[in-house]
Amino acid sequence: MRAKKKWFTFVELIIASVILIILISLWFFNYSKYINISRDSERKTNIANISAGLKSYKQNKGIIPLPWDYFTLTNSWTEVGKQWKLNKQVSLSELNNLPLDPSLKIPYLYSITKNRQEFQIATTLENKGKAIAFVDGNFKSISKNILPSLLIAYNGINSVDISINPYKNMFILDGIGNNLPYSLENAQPINSSWTLLSSLLNNPNTKLWQNTDYRSCQEICNAGKSIWDGEYQILTETGGLVNVNCIFEGEKCETGI
Repeated sequence: MRAKKKWFTFVELIIASVILIILISLWFFNYSKYINISRDSERKTNIANISAGLKSYKQNKGIIPLPWDYFTLTNSWTEVGKQWKLNKQVSLSELNNLPLDPSLKIPYLYSITKNRQEFQIATTLENKGKAIAFVDGNFKSISKNILPSLLIAYNGINSVDISINPYKNMFILDGIGNNLPYSLENAQPINSSWTLLSSLLNNPNTKLWQNTDYRSCQEICNAGKSIWDGEYQILTETGGLVNVNCIFEGEKCETGI
């Protein structure tokens, strides 16, 4: 009878231990999930504050500050933007301290157009274990097949041509997990250069900052937004976007249709 009592006590101990492990695991999972959501919320708030600060900076000074230690984005030898990071070397009087990623303590990715009028900022969201890019700014793409974003998942120096492989497949697009501003493990950009840009653009989750201002190639040219000959998006009278082949020759702009 004593042996039988000890045996049941041992079984009960195992059951109790298993239940305790399950409860601890559930608690840890839910706590980790809460922490991930909290950090993502802080990232979005940081980006929103920086974006507001940059817009205020532009309103006061007429231009947007340069990224620190940037590299140049070119398209067929034509400069289209500059990219690197927003750190303490970039001064925004509207913000006492530029916020950092809450987990990695690194600056957010930052890029501007050649004329220093438009910008994009990007962070990597943990997104409950399925990391995605989060992009904000005032940049509007007028040529999604040429320049859908001002940001690429790349650490570089000097300049890179976004019209050639592998760079043309490295664009950071909002809500997509293929190309990320940085890894949440080692803070390095993640790019899937084998993933075609066309497939990313066709992804239903892809959100683009698209043209809402220009109704013709001529208007695009006059605004200084022409990048190179190719397919651009213009606004129709009904408010939709259509693709048009634009040919730019100096100050003269013509449609190829």
